[in-house]
Amino acid sequence: MGKPKIVGIGELLWDVLPAGRRLGGAPVHFAFYAQEQGAEACIVSAVGQDASGDELLGGIAALGLGVRAVQRNAHPTSTVEVTLDAAGVPAYRIREQVAWDYIERTAEADAAVAGAAVVCWGSLAQRNAVSRRTILALVDAAPVGCLRLFDINLRLNYYDERIVRDSLERADILKLNEDELPVVARFFGLEGAAERVVAQLVERFSLRYVVFTEGGRGSRVTPTRSAPAMRSPPRSPPRSCRGFRWRSAIAARSRSPHSSAPGTGRSRRCPNS
Repeated sequence: MGKPKIVGIGELLWDVLPAGRRLGGAPVHFAFYAQEQGAEACIVSAVGQDASGDELLGGIAALGLGVRAVQRNAHPTSTVEVTLDAAGVPAYRIREQVAWDYIERTAEADAAVAGAAVVCWGSLAQRNAVSRRTILALVDAAPVGCLRLFDINLRLNYYDERIVRDSLERADILKLNEDELPVVARFFGLEGAAERVVAQLVERFSLRYVVFTEGGRGSRVTPTRSAPAMRSPPRSPPRSCRGFRWRSAIAARSRSPHSSAPGTGRSRRCPNS
């Protein structure tokens, strides 16, 4: 049996951290950990026709991730300034009108999703209508049986109810954190404790899993009755990577009976740690 093909669609950028510049963007993290779980992983995104874009593509390729569906356009390669508070919680300054705001539906992007076992996308890269239209079209174009994973990834004011609803209606798996859950609950009029709200989301949108991360308290996975339970990783990765490891592990395990359990086997560093 061949490796499952897993595709991350969305933002591709440099995170500018106090310690220096790092490869960033949810698709990179997702694809990185999916590959760690034994998948063949690639990215659909865009970078600029600039030196920063050259370096970004080189760094991603060095991780062994597929970059054939990463486009080059006339907009600048994205950078995000990241600051951390005393608890290690990040705050972001995200530049607008960058390359990944203008992801087009290309032959390479179509080819990437055509054989996909899993596609993953978020809300941030949908802030611009061009990329939003492309992302949803690619998710819709994924083959029957492809697992669709929505990492909600709410940032600043770059989301609204429509973006979240349209993506949830396409998703099999939702990943969100303790700050995002109240926002989603408010959008859809859901009430109660976190566990109850998550259960309502599973039922309302016919989700197979919800991956709910709670900072230093870890993560929990809520499945439907028909979905197999997932066990917690025996050790916790860096805060910025916890959700990515969870959703990548679930995606890879859902499509490959030979991949290792979450948290086991060889592990390299998160691209942004």
